[in-house]
Amino acid sequence: CLSDGVQTDGRTLGLRCTGARFVWLSVTARPCLKDAKGNVTLAVMSFTDVTEQRASTKQIKSQAHIIDQSLDAIIVCDEEAVIRYWNKGAEKLYGWSREEAVGKKEWHLFARAHLPYISPYKKVLERGTYECEFRHITKDHRELIVQGRFTAIDRQKDEPATILAFYYDITDKKQMEEQFLRAQRLESIGVLAGGVAHDLNNILAPILLAIPVIRMKVNDRQGTAMLDTMEASATRGAQIVRQILTFSRGLRTERSSIQARHLLKEIAEITQETFPRNIAIETDLPRNLCMVHADSTQLHQVVMNLCVNARDAMPRGGTLTLRGENVELDAETAAPIPGARAGKFVRISIVDTGTGIAPEVLPRLFVPFFTTKEVGKGTGLGLSTVRSIITQHEGFVAIHSVVGQGSRFEVYLPALQNDEKEQADEDKEITKGNGELVLVIDDEFALRHICESLLTAHDYNVITADNGQQGLAQLRAHQPDISLIITDLLMPGMTGAEFIPLARGLKPSVKIIAVSGTVTTQADSINPPGVLADAFLAKPFAAAQFLRTVHEVLHDRR
Repeated sequence: CLSDGVQTDGRTLGLRCTGARFVWLSVTARPCLKDAKGNVTLAVMSFTDVTEQRASTKQIKSQAHIIDQSLDAIIVCDEEAVIRYWNKGAEKLYGWSREEAVGKKEWHLFARAHLPYISPYKKVLERGTYECEFRHITKDHRELIVQGRFTAIDRQKDEPATILAFYYDITDKKQMEEQFLRAQRLESIGVLAGGVAHDLNNILAPILLAIPVIRMKVNDRQGTAMLDTMEASATRGAQIVRQILTFSRGLRTERSSIQARHLLKEIAEITQETFPRNIAIETDLPRNLCMVHADSTQLHQVVMNLCVNARDAMPRGGTLTLRGENVELDAETAAPIPGARAGKFVRISIVDTGTGIAPEVLPRLFVPFFTTKEVGKGTGLGLSTVRSIITQHEGFVAIHSVVGQGSRFEVYLPALQNDEKEQADEDKEITKGNGELVLVIDDEFALRHICESLLTAHDYNVITADNGQQGLAQLRAHQPDISLIITDLLMPGMTGAEFIPLARGLKPSVKIIAVSGTVTTQADSINPPGVLADAFLAKPFAAAQFLRTVHEVLHDRR
């Protein structure tokens, strides 16, 4: 450079000195004299030791590289929340590049447009450090729950404040916590539901048992229709109580052959009565619709859930259609439907003319806790529960939607062949008794009274007791004549589980039917040590079921 007459300023050279010490020098060279040909004959050169400065620069670069390797978002802002530094972790977490983020105010990136954003920086400057949870929005409009930790960096005189912020994603952790809290609440509900179910079932049982007795005395059409409505409502109430116990306690559900047409017709009537009048309810339910093997309460929950979603999608009114079809899928037609397979199915379609669903939202509809509804109007569990129930029933769900035109949810359930003897057991004539003496033990007067009236009307003789001790007294007094004992399991004083072995000791040949309002199935119910009943009835039970069980136990047909 000097030979060319060029001034050199700040060139860095590495030199090894005496004692093997290595130094970096910043060299400045300035030509002073030149000959006639322009060659430098005299130059002034100055050297500055920059070894420590270069080492500091290298250390800063190394530390910056380490910071960029952090999975946490590390951000530096000034006191006005203007971003001055944005590491690689922030790019990965939020989606904005460093160039996009630096120079912008924090809330311009993180906050929803329609919701206020509360900046933590005032508290940071007051306290020096601060920690809190926030809901932030990413570049692709996803909502994250992040834990933020802030530190105010010491500043020199007349320099603006600087705040160091660490954000790390706790969305999955919060969702797990929420699921855990829900599980705890369900466990608490399970404990509570046992007592509530017992009381509700004791209320519903006399209603269901009394309706057939009243029906024999009512001849007009209007009265019969009212009794039918009462019976359907009481049955639905019993199913709801059973469902609460099933979900809260994790009990096994009972599945049976169900005619989907009847269930859809019932739901159409409910929606007609309860949905806004600006929503028209239409049905397309062929009489040859196949049966399905399902839990009626869970299937009712699935269809009602989809109907409620359809209602919410039509705030200004529209048409809701419930449709049932017998379909057969081959490998080609099943391929586009997630989880589908070839076979014969009953397809239940819930069709609305509402707002529709955006294409980018469709893949996330069944994700737990995801919801498009406003805060407080949806938990994000409805559709995930729908898919869970249908999957347990070996079925699958398909969605078709167009924004502005509406949506169609299709539930596919394996089809059963229609049985000409459908409901034959329910409809066959109930065999009457032959004067057998039956002991009914229950602490609920209404239930004892209705059971006594029903059995007496069908040619049985009846004596009653309102607890286990009275039941033993009645058994001792009428031991030779008592053929059957019907006892509740949950009673004050002596429980049914304690009474049954004592009754067996007094009369080993006596037949016993155990009754309870706190369990849903026989398999889950009455096999604690010492309980050896011949049959079990879960409250509330229909009169026909009750009389049929009595007849079968007395004649050893179970």
